[in-house]
Amino acid sequence: MAAKWEPKNKNILITGAASGLGAAYAEALLKEGAKNIAVLDIDVKTGENFVSKLNETYNNKAIFIKCDVSKEEDIKNSFNIVLNKFKRIDLLINNAGIMSDTDSMWRLACDVNWQGLVSFTMKAVKHMRKDEGGDGGTIVNISSTAGICKLNFLPIYCGSKGAVLHFSQSLAVCIPLMYNLLHTRSALGKCRYQKKATIDKLLCFLPTSKRRRVSIRMCLS
Repeated sequence: MAAKWEPKNKNILITGAASGLGAAYAEALLKEGAKNIAVLDIDVKTGENFVSKLNETYNNKAIFIKCDVSKEEDIKNSFNIVLNKFKRIDLLINNAGIMSDTDSMWRLACDVNWQGLVSFTMKAVKHMRKDEGGDGGTIVNISSTAGICKLNFLPIYCGSKGAVLHFSQSLAVCIPLMYNLLHTRSALGKCRYQKKATIDKLLCFLPTSKRRRVSIRMCLS
């Protein structure tokens, strides 16, 4: 049986973490003993305010980095800043996402939901994989129930989240150092990989009152 994953003394990078689900992850993981948290988001004011509040409680363990996940240069710079600051990344949570199929937003949404997630993931794989000198690690890619449903009012969003789901499952097969945490509970039930975590293992670090709200938000994101 695989050992239980613990956040204690882990260096963690979370995208889209200035508010909402990402912020809930950050706070819960710090509460459970995470060593450092990098909060990445495009919303500078909200992100800086959130990190300031975290540092009041958790002894300056959090940093904020502005990052537009749709831009490769931002991704590269942000990842390198975190590495230089923490020296090692133990957990990456690709949480940033946009739910919009409008004419003016769908391409940006796909860049954030899919291409940005792939870029962060592959950088983390290169950094973590043991066969290339890394120390191992965990990558969490947030998908959605939309990735396994057919919604006629959000076909582009469904496609981007379906891509995240298939990409993560495929990568988990060929890179055994990774624990594949997917967003959708029903999809998790069908996975047959020995090295995987469930959404409940992450939710268990949240207070019960928040856990219900976060669970609902996960299903809708």
